[in-house]
Amino acid sequence: MGQQRRVWLPYLLSFIVLALLGGACATPTAPGAVDQDGTKSPKRGGTLTRHATASMAGADPAMGQNAYQMWNYIGTFIVRREPDTWKLAPDAVERWEFSPDGLELTLHVRQGFKWEHKPPVNGREIEARDIAYTLRSITGLQYPELPPLRFPRRSNLEDMADAVAVDKYTVKVRLKHPSATFLDGLAEFRSPITPDKIREHFGDRDSLANPSPERYFSAGPFVLTQFQDTVEAIYSRYPDYWEKAEDGQSKPYLDAVREIWIPDQGTAIAAFLAGQLDILALGNPEDRNLILSQRKETRVITYSPESCWYRMAFNMSRKPFDDVRVRRAFSLVLDPVETGKTLWGDWETKPIWRYPGPLPWAYPEALSQEELAQLPFYESPKSPRTIEEAKRLMAEAGITSLEFEMMSSTGTIKDAAQLAIHQINRVFPNIKIKAAPLDNALQLERAAKGDFDVQYYCYIHEPTAVAHLKTAFHSKGGRNSARLNDAKMDELLDRAGKELDREKRNQLLRESQSRVLELVSMMPTAHYASQMGTQPYVRGMRLGGGTRGYGIYAKEIWFDK
Repeated sequence: MGQQRRVWLPYLLSFIVLALLGGACATPTAPGAVDQDGTKSPKRGGTLTRHATASMAGADPAMGQNAYQMWNYIGTFIVRREPDTWKLAPDAVERWEFSPDGLELTLHVRQGFKWEHKPPVNGREIEARDIAYTLRSITGLQYPELPPLRFPRRSNLEDMADAVAVDKYTVKVRLKHPSATFLDGLAEFRSPITPDKIREHFGDRDSLANPSPERYFSAGPFVLTQFQDTVEAIYSRYPDYWEKAEDGQSKPYLDAVREIWIPDQGTAIAAFLAGQLDILALGNPEDRNLILSQRKETRVITYSPESCWYRMAFNMSRKPFDDVRVRRAFSLVLDPVETGKTLWGDWETKPIWRYPGPLPWAYPEALSQEELAQLPFYESPKSPRTIEEAKRLMAEAGITSLEFEMMSSTGTIKDAAQLAIHQINRVFPNIKIKAAPLDNALQLERAAKGDFDVQYYCYIHEPTAVAHLKTAFHSKGGRNSARLNDAKMDELLDRAGKELDREKRNQLLRESQSRVLELVSMMPTAHYASQMGTQPYVRGMRLGGGTRGYGIYAKEIWFDK
């Protein structure tokens, strides 16, 4: 799709990008710890250059719908998840324990873990009050006057009744009931720790809405030192980061990470081929094949599953999308298999795409690929029976013609949305759909306000299956942009969140997934294994499903040159 645009236009524009990128890399110096493949010792120094495609506005870690881009690098986390194993690991909190009745969680803050040196924190230690404020902000307890949709990740921690700092290094978290998922929710990579009362310090609750080196604080491996939205961001090595490498020095190995904005993927490919970008997400087979044909030494790293779960959300507060027959008719004519083959294809004789279920296949609780393949939603090509059923549902709803807007972000998501429009129009040619690709921050803002007809978007995994389903499908879910309000769905998900028995919880989650496919407030449309192309000297990449691992673990990356 759009190969001519992708390949030739960039070369006309690339001189602009190359000028921006010039002189990015420093000379690596002393060796550090053993690389993950065990063959070489990491070297220190250098600047990793990559590109961004959309505005980073709306990045407040508690209230921002767009918090996934920057905090990967500069975030300081309560606990973290290892990307290649999904196991929980200590970070700012070095240990924790539950009370015997499961109603209290005690978090012990790592001593000597210091904020960067700028006011108002001025290099002080991370304290229990910071973590309590962070937890209360994420759940909305800090701002009870705001609606649940302002807190997109509250479902991860909604079992929390309160969080209190009992001394400088101890937080007591009181739970509403025993929870099997709360601890995992603390590892959400879009919810880093923020200093106590930092929003209020800068004026009001919305003071962290947009990135700023003066207002965004880190005790992590990198700190934000320069930022101009849609132009450039620089994350510089934080020399006082707590984690040490085997050479006794603090990680990270890199001096900095630099992101420059290149909205057009073809222009980014030109920059990568010219050696001016160090890493590049490979969005489709065309991109990958073009790069490998011209730069054969490129390293291709595949990790599955990609943390981005594509889905089409119907705004149920607008007609005719309040009618389940209309939503079901549209969902039946979408072809996720065609979408997967067209946009991602195969790699080393195996398909990169997967059947996209109500719960992404990364979760062991998800409906299996074999189960999904038997459902008419995932049939490919569509049989006459399925097409006739879709037409019958639309006729029963009284729809003979219709016009609406399909809002999306840009890049591959825009391509996927255009393909969805094509699939719908094959069966319903009288339905006029206007594609509306928008900057990511803008479309997320409109989704939160309910200012859309249909939204085609990529939704990043939550830490647990319960949190993922609650966030998307519970009436109080922070990413329930469809405005679904179904008592049965809420009951199933609430029970799953409280159920400590794994088998019983899994059964509730299976019932919840079936309910999703009955109501189709959001129809999953695509899921795939992601690929990253790197220059041959880039080492230490740790990638894994369910996280933006290559961002969070930039502290492990080093240059072999």
